[in-house]
Amino acid sequence: MHLASRPRSLAARFLAARFLAARFLAAVALAAVLVPLLGPGPAAADDEPAVGDTVVGELVQAWAEHADADEAAAHADDALLSWVSVEDGSSVRVDSEGVADVPVGATVEVTLGAEVPDEPGAAGSQEPAREVLEADVVAPAETVPPAPASAPYTNEVTVVRVVPSGLSPDGTTVQQLVDQVNGPVADFWETQSDGVVRIHATAGREEWITSTAVCDTSSALWNDVDRQLTEWTPGPGRHLLLYVPGYDLGMPDCAFGLAQVGTSRGAGGSLYVRAVETPVIAHELGHNFGLGHSSALQCDASPETAPCETDSYADFYDVMGYSWGELGSLNAPQAARLGLLPPSAQVSVSSSTPGGTWTLAPLGGRSGTRVLALTTAEGARYWVEYRAAVGQDDWLGDVDRNWVDVEPGVLVHRTGPGPRSDTSLLLDGTPSPVARWDADFQTVLPAGGFVTLGGSLTVSVVSTSGTGATVSVMTPADGPMADSPITALWNSLGGNGSWLGAPVTAEVCGLRDGGCRRGFASGSVYWTTATGAQPVNGALLSRWSQLGAENGYLGYPVRAAVCGLRDGGCGQVFQGGAVYWSAASGAQAVNGAIRSRHASLGYENGFLGYPVGA
Repeated sequence: MHLASRPRSLAARFLAARFLAARFLAAVALAAVLVPLLGPGPAAADDEPAVGDTVVGELVQAWAEHADADEAAAHADDALLSWVSVEDGSSVRVDSEGVADVPVGATVEVTLGAEVPDEPGAAGSQEPAREVLEADVVAPAETVPPAPASAPYTNEVTVVRVVPSGLSPDGTTVQQLVDQVNGPVADFWETQSDGVVRIHATAGREEWITSTAVCDTSSALWNDVDRQLTEWTPGPGRHLLLYVPGYDLGMPDCAFGLAQVGTSRGAGGSLYVRAVETPVIAHELGHNFGLGHSSALQCDASPETAPCETDSYADFYDVMGYSWGELGSLNAPQAARLGLLPPSAQVSVSSSTPGGTWTLAPLGGRSGTRVLALTTAEGARYWVEYRAAVGQDDWLGDVDRNWVDVEPGVLVHRTGPGPRSDTSLLLDGTPSPVARWDADFQTVLPAGGFVTLGGSLTVSVVSTSGTGATVSVMTPADGPMADSPITALWNSLGGNGSWLGAPVTAEVCGLRDGGCRRGFASGSVYWTTATGAQPVNGALLSRWSQLGAENGYLGYPVRAAVCGLRDGGCGQVFQGGAVYWSAASGAQAVNGAIRSRHASLGYENGFLGYPVGA
């Protein structure tokens, strides 16, 4: 990633959205990705199972997250809720880690242990989870085939408004919710599925449903609504959308949204929101369809090399990332997971097949070859796509709508582990060292840049335009990749045994004028087509960096430093001037007419000697 001009972390930048009411409803701008389902009702207190008891029922899972972006990211690992839904209508909440290998929707026999406390700050106070001593699948999850695309509607949404105990109705009408689903939400999913997913909403009840349950105990609230509402019957392709009065009315500890984790896009399910905005509802429906979150992977100066951390929900391009106001095209791994990426839209490349060069059409254009689907020998899946200000991504070209400064360009995703965590991970095309992560926002792979994926596939961007991006892929079948100019220079100096030492960062391209750089133990090497590859180190590097490095008035180095000058000094020439160093003067820059006059008088060997200040 390139470093943004303002030194704010992603979370801090996102938190600023809370105060931009004109952009998107203040609390909602932050709302982020919201998930969890409302499960069936908990067992009665006097029927509480004992340690060692077994329960048999369907495994139901859901996500519960915070509206606050910092909290959402901090608690991403403990936001998954799990229940065993028993045939008699009761349920027992269980520790999600204990059923990690059990498919959602399977019938499972669980031996219960003691209560497991939630992590401090987890979204919503739930009934305590029980430890899982043993879990055996009794019957697999039912496979629900998608409804045919020719049907008038593939997914029916029943909308109701619910007032939990402690809240009051707000001014949101049921018709407003129905219109939102039938309008922009349905339009989004129909467009992104090329007509395969067709959503239709109706009002389940005109009046508010009043519940005695509180919204932070999701299973009890859901059970109460289910008892009162006779207008809806669960089934394939059927969804129940609950609207609960929004965050500005109180109870901020309640989950901002809940959505059942579905087994397929035709399975149906339940969702709960506290805002009516399109990104929020579209996101929750995505969970019903079986999608997990779209997050970003940040690693130390490379796309995948440890140390790494997952920046939860930080794919700002995708509906399954943060809900911040705009909706980008459904990314390639999420579309593929739903069976919505047709063969005509993609080219498949594996580690065992030759690579090549392809021109990708913008993902938002919905036509042509839009995706490179890459597979390593180990089975890891990567997806290369091009984002331009076209179609669903037209907001990329509008500075007012694109207020989070998301860049157009080539993106690389990796398939995530599954709906219980992330189903898509956005990789960093211009990775930074760990120390710079908090100020590192951009993820596009720029023209002239390349990344190595899975240790065997090299992806490089040849060029980009408003209509397409030319991308090359090299695989082991193509033979060894030629050294870059930076690597070639380093090898010529002696490689690891040279004065530069071993590399400490990956090669990063897409700098000013299409330049590239790589950091080494004792310096850096920069390259452009105009200057070639040039090393810079020590006090000269420090002073050049203070003046803005390649982005400052000095520009790039045009030759290596020369030392052994008068009084043991060193000097290096850059595009816009020179930097000199001596023990007495320190490192100082000189340029323009002053440098010309200094040169005419003999440089450091003349009566002026070395520059001692700016």
